[in-house]
Amino acid sequence: MACDLILVNYASALDAKTAILSAKHCLRPILNRIIVIENGTGEAEEFRRIGCEVIEFSENKGFAYAVNAGISASLRSKRPSKHVMLINPDAYLLPGPWLRFFSWIVPEVAAAGPAVLSMSGEIQASVYSEPQPFKIVMELLGAQKIIRCIGIKRSMPILNTQVDTLQGSCIVISLNAWKKIGPFDENFFMYHEETDWCLRARDAGFYNIYDPSVSIVHKGGIEVPSGRELMYFRSAVHLVAKRRGESEAQRLRNNLRRAARIKSIFEFDSRRKEALIRVGMEL
Repeated sequence: MACDLILVNYASALDAKTAILSAKHCLRPILNRIIVIENGTGEAEEFRRIGCEVIEFSENKGFAYAVNAGISASLRSKRPSKHVMLINPDAYLLPGPWLRFFSWIVPEVAAAGPAVLSMSGEIQASVYSEPQPFKIVMELLGAQKIIRCIGIKRSMPILNTQVDTLQGSCIVISLNAWKKIGPFDENFFMYHEETDWCLRARDAGFYNIYDPSVSIVHKGGIEVPSGRELMYFRSAVHLVAKRRGESEAQRLRNNLRRAARIKSIFEFDSRRKEALIRVGMEL
């Protein structure tokens, strides 16, 4: 049941160390190695001081590239683990029955995820069905935010259940499944790489499971950070191209450009307005 922790750091050492300490506490009986991928921000020594193995890059080559490097290092270990836990620097584990959580990861399971809470303790959406082009456009237009503002909350499963995809802020991957499915697609610089992998796992006959008996806190929330809209929706288009073909992806790209131009007219936040204009012009 041994597990390696893999964390990709980009100028987030303070938060990342909190994530690591929480894993050391909650996964103590099974935690094997802690591997930090330092994406060119000069913080490697911060992690070596607390006993982490560090893979250091001189530049940021993207989240998927970094995770692949970390898992490759895990697979080369003389003390191999059965699983890897990927955790964001802005997330941390809460105490709970984590050993039971890992017991659910039988050979047919590719990935497992916990419940994800906001800083206020509100449960976040952390399981998803396969992305649909219409829903991606509505996401850009802010439909989710509007729904939350009028008090409609998305319900989450309360029991262990099989799902299509899991949120990537904390996800446990079976290394047995990884060997059969392959690595993250590095054409996703950031965003949607875990969605793509979960869907590939499902296509290959594996299961992905969600177990809310354990939970993490994710400080970052579920909205796309301001300024990263172009990166996010480029990845969404790439995912649709892989799943539905290039013609469907081009249709989505055109619809996103139109939606971004329209939304930018009504956006008052200058940074987000500029980001939407970029989506409308450069996607």
